[in-house]
Amino acid sequence: KRQWRGHGAEFQRISSIAVSKDGFVYVGDRKANKLQVFKKDGAFVRELSVAPGTLMNGSVWDVNVSSDAKQEFLFIADGQNSTVRVYSRADLAPLGMIGDGGRWPGRFYAVNNVAMDSKGNLFTGEGYEGKRVQRWAKALTAIAYTPLTSGDMVMAPKFEVDPDFPKVLPKHWVTGMSVGVAVDEQDHVWMVHRPPTISPNERGADQTPPTGECCMSAPPVMEFDQGGNLLRSWGGAKDGAPFDWPLSNHGLWIDKQGNVWIGANHNADSHILKFTKDGKFIAQFGKPGAATNSNDPDNFGSPAKIMVDDARHEAYVAHGYRNRRVVVIDTETGARKRSEEHTSELQS
Repeated sequence: KRQWRGHGAEFQRISSIAVSKDGFVYVGDRKANKLQVFKKDGAFVRELSVAPGTLMNGSVWDVNVSSDAKQEFLFIADGQNSTVRVYSRADLAPLGMIGDGGRWPGRFYAVNNVAMDSKGNLFTGEGYEGKRVQRWAKALTAIAYTPLTSGDMVMAPKFEVDPDFPKVLPKHWVTGMSVGVAVDEQDHVWMVHRPPTISPNERGADQTPPTGECCMSAPPVMEFDQGGNLLRSWGGAKDGAPFDWPLSNHGLWIDKQGNVWIGANHNADSHILKFTKDGKFIAQFGKPGAATNSNDPDNFGSPAKIMVDDARHEAYVAHGYRNRRVVVIDTETGARKRSEEHTSELQS
């Protein structure tokens, strides 16, 4: 099993994880207001305090790297402070913030996710009562910045919100908390939301008997093209299904083979799921309801997000809300991995 704790102290709540092409693992500790950086073997590199005075739900809700060749930038979704923070990946210097609090386009309520397509456009998802995905087009203007580590000037991106993304959903569908946003190899945008967080007043047509013509819960997983058109939708609990849909799904990743990975953060969620893009079940790793701990080889502790290293066939799991560890598993078997040459650096 390859896993590790936080540096200096236990992680308080791991809500996000990202892995860069050059082998660094970025772990968001939401309640501690910290981003910690590790090597793939778990060796600590450095950490960043993010709005350290933030209380309640903390400042580091999600983290992701930019899609340029050098992955020069980091994006942190700060849901408590209603903004996305932009940093230089080279020296973790702050470069600016995107958005502010509010409900109209270009503003945030509990921004929970951040992802970038190959062209440099940004996509964000909002939890709690935000319940939406927004598209931020890369602007023509940029911010000049010179990292201390290299001395070479780089241009930090700026963004302009696209108020028409996504298009109106069919069938009077509405969405709940957006708890995962990802972009696949075709630059299609995926989201996972929580239908149970949609109030009865918002989905009258779902009630028994119906209380109105509008509206109905959209399926939990949805795929959009760059124009915001809905392409596919599926997911949710089903009687007799060979998988256990999470009580509170959380986090979404699309690997280069087109597999869809879904995490969860309810206290009874001890598993992660893997599907095809059409929603065909592939695998479930872990069992719900397990009284797990960090040394459990089979189950997880409310695993909030998954990030796949396709070249090494490894999945990094932010595990999570209960066990507070980073765990690395085999993408095909789900087996926990061990790197014997780094055993002295690893912690159970």
